[in-house]
Formats: sequence, C-alpha cells, structure tokens
Amino acid sequence: MSEIEKVLLTAALTVLTGVTVFVVGQAFTRFVIEPLHEQRKVIGAIADALIYHAHYFADSGPPAVQDLERLNAAADQFQRLASDLTAKSIAIPGYRVLALVRAVPRYDKVLEARRSLWGLGNWLARPNWQQKLQAAGEVARALKITAINEDMLSRDWTKGL
Repeated sequence: MSEIEKVLLTAALTVLTGVTVFVVGQAFTRFVIEPLHEQRKVIGAIADALIYHAHYFADSGPPAVQDLERLNAAADQFQRLASDLTAKSIAIPGYRVLALVRAVPRYDKVLEARRSLWGLGNWLARPNWQQKLQAAGEVARALKITAINEDMLSRDWTKGL
C-alpha cells in the first residue's frame, strides 16, 4: 500500500467515522433528548397553570356568570395539559429504564397526575374547594413540582378558625 493510499484511506475512515457519530448523535437527540425536553415543558406548563389558576381552587360558591367563561377556559387548559402529559410521556423511548434512573417521573405517577388534572378540570366550576385543593396537591406530588407549596394546596384552611 502506497503512502497516498494510506492517506486517502485514513481520510475516508475519518470522514466515515465523523458522519456516523453525527448521525447517531442527531438520532439520539431527535428521539430521546427532544421528547424528554417536551415532557419537561409540559410539566412546567402544569406548574404554571396550577399557580396561575390557584385562586379558583378556593372558590366555595357557585361561579359568577361573568367568570364562567374564564373558569371553563381554565378547566379546558387543565384537561389539555393532562392529555399533553400523557402524549409526551408515551413518545419517550425506553421510558421505564429512564424512570428507573429517575430521569423521568414513573409512569404510574404520570397517570396519577393525568387523572387528577382531568378531575381538576371537571371540578373547577363546582363549589367543593377541598376536592380541588386535593387534586392540585396530587398533581404537584405526582410530578414533584416543587415550585408549589404543598401546604398551601393541601391544607384544610377551615381548621383553626
């Protein structure tokens, strides 16, 4: 093998190795990292919605007519987030392995959060504030949303009055 053939072979192997590493890296990013990021964005949106709509949880009377449209929009948002959480979680390949290393919430916790979010959307216009606070607390606990003070969401404010 001549010197020029060795140089060309080395260059070809270097380019082939570089292209292979690039393709594998892009595939990993597209199919693993991006779905993880999408799920984290949904969990962040859930935390935002729980904080932003927290004033509806304490309502204990029937909603005023002028508030009904905003209340229905908030309920719809909670139910949309429940669906998005499930969809984004299903899209992550190797979910159980990632849950074992705590890179993602366990799937049973995702289902618990989905159930509580859906229930929260159903109960938002109802006067049962304890049920709404319990559902919001369950969502925060299941997804480990630490931005929400669990005592604020789960405390029975009627005690000590």
